[in-house]
Amino acid sequence: AERWLELVAMPLGIVARHNKRLTVAAPQAAVRERILSLLGDGAGYHQVEVALAKSEYGLPPELTQLILAALLRLGWLTAHDRSGNPMAPESIPIPFHRSIATLRPAKVLSGDAWEAVRPLLAAVLTEVPETLTPETQQRLWAQLRERLSEWKLTLQDVNARLVQWQRELRQTEAAWQHTVAVLQQGAALVALADQPLSAADGLHSWATSVRNLGLTATSLQQWRRAFEAMASFFAASPEILAGFRYLKAIGPLPEDLANRQGRLLDEVQQGEAFLRRWQEWVSAFQQFRADYIAAYLDQHERTYRGEVWQALQQLQQGTEGRLLAELSALPGAPEAGRTVLQQLRHLLAQQCAETTLTLAPALQRHPFCPRCGLTLDKQPAVDIAPVAVAVQEAVRTLK
Repeated sequence: AERWLELVAMPLGIVARHNKRLTVAAPQAAVRERILSLLGDGAGYHQVEVALAKSEYGLPPELTQLILAALLRLGWLTAHDRSGNPMAPESIPIPFHRSIATLRPAKVLSGDAWEAVRPLLAAVLTEVPETLTPETQQRLWAQLRERLSEWKLTLQDVNARLVQWQRELRQTEAAWQHTVAVLQQGAALVALADQPLSAADGLHSWATSVRNLGLTATSLQQWRRAFEAMASFFAASPEILAGFRYLKAIGPLPEDLANRQGRLLDEVQQGEAFLRRWQEWVSAFQQFRADYIAAYLDQHERTYRGEVWQALQQLQQGTEGRLLAELSALPGAPEAGRTVLQQLRHLLAQQCAETTLTLAPALQRHPFCPRCGLTLDKQPAVDIAPVAVAVQEAVRTLK
């Protein structure tokens, strides 16, 4: 296919090599001007096909379609169906003679019409030229439609996340009044994204809709900045809500951590005022969680690696513990010995097997140990003295 394009399409000028790749290009100026002169104010597709076949170029229908496809894609022509509706170049079915009824030279905005559109375009796109050609106009319309499509998807996502935020934090729409207004303006701005308008009509219609919303180039830039900031926040909102749930789940804390927890919870429930400092909140929450995890790991280590547990293990593995286990296993041994051993095993079972190495990653997601559920204000009540006495008495009895 590439070889055919090099042999047939490149001589006609409808493809060119750019950075070692073949791209669509405008046909040779003579071919283009001949087609534009054939069209006049508009002509049927079949009429153009016949005229080019009889011209000095002798173009067969296949090459005519290829040349017209390039001119449509680059914005030199507009195609219309049998109802007179414009057709988007990228979605015209082939063969063209079955789908295109009429071809017309593209209108190009100029003068006051272009000056009315240009500052609004510059507010949402980069590199907007001073003047237009058919090709630059088509490129700008394609870029605008792509931007509007991106905004449309973002609007859907932001609306869904806003509903989730309000539901989880039990906030009303009044707490997000400005945000709702920005989203409503956005819905009106993207309404033209899917309409199959010609480039000139599309740019003009979009600029008209912007002005009908009461927006100028300056206020459109302000809306864009507000919308993009809002989109950044709601993209991070699942992480923030997870942090909110983390904070709510934590039990009693030491005074410093409790004060920080309270401030974080208060801030996240301030409605859209929170949008101004949510990034600082995320940093503050991450620092709070790191400090909380450090305190929790220290408590967990002291709770389950202390002297009581070492004494229990020594009691079980020491001389009396092993002797009690051996004597209790003898036929006819009193039940008391086995009962004491069960008590000892029950106490040892309360020792959490999680280590700092395995627990630290889990605490990033949930504020408590998944095995023992230890909180900073509680410790397991383990009294070794009665068990030690019971072991000694059971051994004496069995002896």
